[in-house]
Amino acid sequence: MDPYVLKNRALWDEWAEINYRSPFYAVDDFKAHPTPLDAEVLAGLGDLTGKSVLHLQCHFGMDSIRLKLAGAREVVGIDFSPVAVAKARELAAEMAVDVRFLETDLYKLTDVLDGEFDVVFTSYGVTGWLPDLGPWGQLIARYLTPGGRFFLIEGHPMLFMFDGSAGRLDFTYPYFRQREPIALAPTTGTYADPTATFSSTEYSWPHELGETINALTGAGLRLDEMREYRHTVWKAFPFLVEEAPDRFVMPPELPQLPMMFSLRASRS
Repeated sequence: MDPYVLKNRALWDEWAEINYRSPFYAVDDFKAHPTPLDAEVLAGLGDLTGKSVLHLQCHFGMDSIRLKLAGAREVVGIDFSPVAVAKARELAAEMAVDVRFLETDLYKLTDVLDGEFDVVFTSYGVTGWLPDLGPWGQLIARYLTPGGRFFLIEGHPMLFMFDGSAGRLDFTYPYFRQREPIALAPTTGTYADPTATFSSTEYSWPHELGETINALTGAGLRLDEMREYRHTVWKAFPFLVEEAPDRFVMPPELPQLPMMFSLRASRS
């Protein structure tokens, strides 16, 4: 495992504990009344009835469970954090939802998983943890059945160029991929719990849109659709305006940046 990825696994082991008990995820409410996948994801995935789905970087499995509840015949979720995978298995068992979870470095997935899937899916805060998208694209192509489809929805790389902690948009981070990751020392607060403390450093890699697209087309997939969105489904900056439930936009006095993007691709 890449040494920075290994360090990120320690971070996500901490974050899995924090996130599981956070109001952001509201796990107890989800157990009692499971909420569906958000509208953008449902539209991008299409009808899942009877489909087999591979969910990459699934964290502790809430969206994997949602995929199964949306009608998928089979769902396999993978994540590199043993803490997250243990919690995913526990959550699925408590909810009596049949989802299989595997603990693995994404780049080593072929060591632990055979077969092909009708749909491969990954979403929100996933690509920045990957040092190289070329092998990622090859894995997606490897696991898609002929005619199968891939869907990614993610924060826009332009969004990730800014630091908004001071109440304004400050250009801080690079747009293009670089050899060494961006290192963010531990601070108070995570995206799920602003009061939480943790000890591990965060390492992330920027990936421009062209790199993401080329990773998929270079692996032989056909790009079917790309969308850009003026909103996020999480409060990426403290000054964003919630124009609808879980739909956050820039205030009108600031530039309306692309906040998220999605890609649909398929295997011939």
